[in-house]
Amino acid sequence: SAVDGGIWRSQDGINWTKIRTGQHNLPKSFGSYLYVHYYDGTDSFVIRSTDGNSWAIVLTVTSSAYKPFLSVCIFNSMIHYGCRKGSLYNSTDGINWTLRLVYTDEGITFTIDVLIVKGNDMWIYNSANSTTAWIFNTTNGTSFNYVSYVSSIYLSGYSCLFNNFIYLGTTTGKIYKTSDGTTLTLQLDFTSKTPVLNTSNSLYIDDIMIYVSGKHSNNITGTQLWSSPDGTTWTLLAEFLTN
Repeated sequence: SAVDGGIWRSQDGINWTKIRTGQHNLPKSFGSYLYVHYYDGTDSFVIRSTDGNSWAIVLTVTSSAYKPFLSVCIFNSMIHYGCRKGSLYNSTDGINWTLRLVYTDEGITFTIDVLIVKGNDMWIYNSANSTTAWIFNTTNGTSFNYVSYVSSIYLSGYSCLFNNFIYLGTTTGKIYKTSDGTTLTLQLDFTSKTPVLNTSNSLYIDDIMIYVSGKHSNNITGTQLWSSPDGTTWTLLAEFLTN
């Protein structure tokens, strides 16, 4: 799956076939279906398939207050899609969906950027503005608890669970980790690298592999590939720069 490249699949990891065109994000397996969400510029959709060939729309969101979907998670026998206005959609069967309000504050538009499971909780990270991340959790996926907020951080929506730590990417070129869901520790700062890579919704974390792309102050675009065996010591594997 890719933001602009449609949906691709492979049996050997070498030869790839495009099976669907257009913008698609974050494929998730739930039950016997593969779920994918996308935004067509007007409305937001969740589609699903059992074979990757035939796809059916199972959720359509037309209200500008809630679209587009920004995160997805499987928790407590439900599939959850985070969206705007401090809300998420979830379903136990992929057909019947419930819109649930996590939190709202008059004058502040919350976006649910991260949904991630650790232990018996699903952690919810909301961005209220460019400087604050609000943190919630839930033990059942239907009622939500406000935990705390962290200033001077703006989440990119990319996250993973590794070695019992939650790792969170930001749009400011930094990666944070937390063991308790609330205390965030800076682990990697790409703005201290040469050339500087300031990420903008293009940092991806998958287990021990980190992918980041950004733009240098001298108009150099680039992509770096980093890896870590422990989440603390990082090694640059590859770098691609284009003026």
